[in-house]
Amino acid sequence: ALAQVVLDSLEHDMLEAKTAHIQEAVERIQKSPGLNEVVIFNRQALIVASAEKSEVGTIETDTEIMKVITTGISSTRSETKYGRDELCVLLPVLKKEGCEGCHVSPESVLGVIEVGLSTAPLKEQIRGQALLIGGSIFLGLLSLTGLMAFVFKHTITNRLSRLSQLTAQVADGDYAVRMAERGKDEISTLSH
Repeated sequence: ALAQVVLDSLEHDMLEAKTAHIQEAVERIQKSPGLNEVVIFNRQALIVASAEKSEVGTIETDTEIMKVITTGISSTRSETKYGRDELCVLLPVLKKEGCEGCHVSPESVLGVIEVGLSTAPLKEQIRGQALLIGGSIFLGLLSLTGLMAFVFKHTITNRLSRLSQLTAQVADGDYAVRMAERGKDEISTLSH
């Protein structure tokens, strides 16, 4: 959607054939947070506008750009460019009413606009969510372990400890001691 907004914002200058305005707009748009690059290619994959001024006038040999030009279908890919990871969106620049003055060819795709969106914010968000989920799982396991320890102590350890004390009393000759164990488990059976 952001790539389409960039294309829509440049269409007026394209219709007016204001190449200087297009170049200035590309440079200004690229400074927006989250954008790594904005490049406009003509039908021959010649770079006609880019914030990297040294690229203007060069021909790109990227097969994906040629695929968008020939099919008119948008494309996306992940890549590292200018030392930054980005999601690259390639949108066809379609011929519209008013383009006939400059573009007399019958093709419906006049070129491609490439918008590189930074993946750094997304990676940071994924990292934060992974830490949150991992922390939640850790706390859940810790709570479950604590609960299991409490249940084990209450149902087994305390009862066996009491049985051990009463057994020691019987060993000392106190035959009147009784353990009030009710139930049908092994500890109750041993107590009886």
